[in-house]
Amino acid sequence: IIGTKLDAVDKQRILVLAAAYAKQWENYTAEVVDPEVDFEISLPDTDWTLVGKIDLLCRDEQGLVMIEHKTRSAASITSQWDPYYQKLSFDAQISAYHLAQFAIGEPINKTIYDVIKKITTKPKAIPKGSEGATGTRSEILEHGTYYGTKVPKKAAETPSSQEDARLYGMRIAAEVAADPDRYFHQYSLIHRSRRQIKDTARQLIQLTRDIDRAKLDGAWYQNTSNCFSYGSTCEYFDLCLGISDPEDPEKWKQRDGSDLSGDRRLSHSRATCFQSCRRKYYWRYDRKIQPVKPESTALRFGKVFHEALETFWKRRKECQKQK
Repeated sequence: IIGTKLDAVDKQRILVLAAAYAKQWENYTAEVVDPEVDFEISLPDTDWTLVGKIDLLCRDEQGLVMIEHKTRSAASITSQWDPYYQKLSFDAQISAYHLAQFAIGEPINKTIYDVIKKITTKPKAIPKGSEGATGTRSEILEHGTYYGTKVPKKAAETPSSQEDARLYGMRIAAEVAADPDRYFHQYSLIHRSRRQIKDTARQLIQLTRDIDRAKLDGAWYQNTSNCFSYGSTCEYFDLCLGISDPEDPEKWKQRDGSDLSGDRRLSHSRATCFQSCRRKYYWRYDRKIQPVKPESTALRFGKVFHEALETFWKRRKECQKQK
C-alpha cells in the first residue's frame, strides 16, 4: 500500500479499512481454500468457454463458501431490504460462478457478499478545542495524541490547524473503530438451486449464439439508453458521435485483456457489455480498442484495496496450514 501511486489520503483510507477488516473476520473459522480462483468451463453445444475469477473460496462444515468482496459508497450498507442485496438472489455474476463450480464438480453451498463501505470524508480543520476535548489541537498539546493515537513529537509541539494525511488517518481509524458495522457488512442469504443453475446455463448459451449472430450479420446496433450509465459517459461515446477516428493512435489503443481473455471466452463483463449495448461490445471486443487515458484514481484505489484483501486471505491460509 505504501509503495503504490495513490495519494497520501487514499493510502490512509486503505490502511484503516484493511486493519479494521481483519478484525471483522478474526472469528471466522472456515478453511481458506484459495483467494483469486480462476475458472474455465465449456458451455454445452457451443465452442465458447465461460471464464471468470472468484474472489475467495472457503470451506465450512456445510460445504464450499464463495466470498465476493464489494466496496460501496452508499450512506448505509446494512439494510437487508436494500435492492442492492435483494438483487443478489438472481444476480447474473453470482449465478455464473455457481454454474462454473457445479460444472467443475465442487458446487458452492452458499455465497457471502463481503461489503466494505468506502471512506469518502476528507482531511478537515482541527479546532482549538477546550481542555480534554478529543480531536482538537488542545488534545495534541496536552497529551501528544490525536483521537487517542500518539502523534509525532514535532507535530505535538506545534500542532497544525489542518489535518495532514497521518492525522486524518488517526481520525478515520477512530471513527471506524467506534462504529465498524457502518463500514462492514456480510450478507449471506445467497444460494442457487439446481433449477437456477440450469437456467443460467441456458441463458449464457443463448447469449453466445446472439453474439455469433450479431457478428455474422454485422448487427452492432446502439442502445442509446446506456450512453450515460452509472453517472458517466460511455468511453466510446465520441466514436458513436462520429467525432473520433478509431485509427487515431493518440486517442485509441489496442485493448488490454486479462489472462482469461480470448475470442471465444465469455466473462461476466463481456456478457453484460453485449447485453447493455452491442455497439459498445463491437468496439471493445470485436475491434479490441480502448481509449488512451490514464488510469482513474477510483480504479487504482479499487485495485490496491482488492490486493490488500487478497494478501490478508493468503496469509490466513498460510496460518491455517501451520496449525
